[in-house]
Amino acid sequence: MEILKTVDEIFRFVVSLERNIEIALAASFLGIDPRMLEGAVKEAEKSGEAG
Repeated sequence: MEILKTVDEIFRFVVSLERNIEIALAASFLGIDPRMLEGAVKEAEKSGEAG
């Protein structure tokens, strides 16, 4: 069971890292502060608009 917990933690870390990289790249492309874009993404996720 401990192995599954560790695998789950690693998976969550990788998904989080991928999301942060995507936000940083998009913000760089748009020429805005990544924190602004991250806030917009979080709001979209809350409202169900993010895909």
